[in-house]
Amino acid sequence: LLTKKAICMVEDIDGSDDEDEDEKGEDGDLDHDELLLVNTVELVQDIAKMCGPVIIPKYKSIIEIIIKYLKPPHPQSDWVVALGVFAELFKAIPELINEYMSKILPVCISHCHEGKNDLSRNSAYCIGMIIEYGKDAVLPYVNDILFALKDAFEKPSNPASKDNAVSSLLRLFVAHPSKIPLELVLPAIFTNLPLNGDHEENNNVAKSFIMIPSENLRYLEKYIDKALLVCFKVIIDSRCKADEQLK
Repeated sequence: LLTKKAICMVEDIDGSDDEDEDEKGEDGDLDHDELLLVNTVELVQDIAKMCGPVIIPKYKSIIEIIIKYLKPPHPQSDWVVALGVFAELFKAIPELINEYMSKILPVCISHCHEGKNDLSRNSAYCIGMIIEYGKDAVLPYVNDILFALKDAFEKPSNPASKDNAVSSLLRLFVAHPSKIPLELVLPAIFTNLPLNGDHEENNNVAKSFIMIPSENLRYLEKYIDKALLVCFKVIIDSRCKADEQLK
């Protein structure tokens, strides 16, 4: 399925020349193949969440296939899916970050600079996962990440892309506050809270607040009202879909 060579993706199984199938044309085939791809990668992600690092040896060949989705001739829709997969894999198995960050992070940074809505959104989200779970591995890339998230924040017209950039900036503050210009980053984060493009991303913002070390809470004193608004939104806004533990 991932190599798009399954019989259900490349030809009519019974060989019939059905008129309705002919009328679908290329667009119908694309929708069908995309649905199969999305369902397949969701299964890949679910297995990773369930098994953890023990699955890494079995996943290496699968990961190499997914990496190919980030290059032509694959369409942009495939790139979006692949970036989402890597974000979830890095979240489920952080041990993958050291091995694959050098291949995935530059792609994410490049698409953030381009500012295309869905690509920018998933790229910013993937960067956020790398920041949160990669820990010190991201330190050599902090400046590149800052400039990339700045573009992901400013260029796309889709509010959800901006929201993912804001959330990833907050993750960078939580992980490495001494490595970023707080006088520029914190206003950029908090003037845009709570998030209203991608409501569920407010859950990650709230979790980031919980993870801030006590010695760094002093930086948030002037933004406490915004932090509280995010918490209130997570608790009462059903669009956030927050679980009871987070509430």
